[in-house]
Amino acid sequence: MKRIGFIGGNRIKHDEDWFPSGQTRVYEEDDFLGDILKDEWDVNVAAGCTVAIAAGLNGLVDLTTVAGDNFYATLAKELNYNALLYAGIEARLALDDITNCQIELGFNDAKLEAQGRMVDDVDLTGGLPTPVCANGAAIVFDPTDSVINNLCGVGVIAGVGSVNDLGVALVNGIYVILKVQLDALGNARYYINNLLIATELLAITAATPLTPWMTVSNKAGAIARVLTVDYCKSWKRRI
Repeated sequence: MKRIGFIGGNRIKHDEDWFPSGQTRVYEEDDFLGDILKDEWDVNVAAGCTVAIAAGLNGLVDLTTVAGDNFYATLAKELNYNALLYAGIEARLALDDITNCQIELGFNDAKLEAQGRMVDDVDLTGGLPTPVCANGAAIVFDPTDSVINNLCGVGVIAGVGSVNDLGVALVNGIYVILKVQLDALGNARYYINNLLIATELLAITAATPLTPWMTVSNKAGAIARVLTVDYCKSWKRRI
């Protein structure tokens, strides 16, 4: 099922473009320049997996799994966001090896999910994703469950999932900027490298409390994976 309002390549200039006129924002940005994660991050990992600031000058955080099925590393925050508040999230990230794993960047209705995934079975050949969460919206990469290995926009509204092909594949070790912007109707806009790629109508229940969410999880037969995040920023309307 695809609830698409628009697909294209419209470049935007500011995070505020979809914000109500005259409203102020709550804005968080983390460049991961310290030696430990900030307190607002909630780390959830399977046994042996880690989330840690990477050594060096650039300010990076590595979400690292260990070899084996369904090991995961997840970063989330408190459930202080929702679509009614025009929540948005953006991150610049790179995956060391794109095979046999899944990554997600967006919003979820829980800080912890089984196997570190808010959805499963993300198939771009016609099937529907299998929701793990009840409500969420994210850009997902799942090359294991689909022969079309592109990033996709995934919405889950009241336990029903939908998927939209965003037409861009990840490349080993190459950074990409991913962004999800919600609005008060529960619509989701998906961006790649500052281009609006697709708008999904009614992607999520607008009033549901949400957390910013990024995760990497192994699929069948996976070796260890490292999702490196250069920065992450999130925002919403101030109440």
